[in-house]
Amino acid sequence: MSATDVQRIEATFSTDSWEETPVALTPDSPLKKTRVRTTRTFTGGMEGSAITEYTMVYHPTPAGSAPTSDKHAVTASFAGLMHFAGSINGSPPGEAVFVTTGTFEGTADAEWVLDERTASGGLANMKAKGGYSSKGITATQSWLEIQKAK
Repeated sequence: MSATDVQRIEATFSTDSWEETPVALTPDSPLKKTRVRTTRTFTGGMEGSAITEYTMVYHPTPAGSAPTSDKHAVTASFAGLMHFAGSINGSPPGEAVFVTTGTFEGTADAEWVLDERTASGGLANMKAKGGYSSKGITATQSWLEIQKAK
């Protein structure tokens, strides 16, 4: 996308639910792997709802570090899909899947790209990429750069 063809919009989402389930690894693995399913409500430049499904891998605690129960002291990497249903930038309603990758190091930082082959309704033919940075589950600011396909 060239800079002149791109429109940046802002949206806010709240995480309405968070379900995290452990995934078994080898018995001696220093890693913790989980599956996460969330529901979200979007307002602003994106109006609608989403279901996300991530796989998360928590990084091992560095050698010599004291164990902690502070969930913000851990780090993780995650990847997954977000199924969004609603409108973007005032479009008619539609649906699309965003492919998401990110990290957590006290703040969840993620980038997402709309999979154009999944877009339907008012989101058909839309190209978009964006992301978010979140310290919690409410009022997460996100952004999206959009371009209609030519």
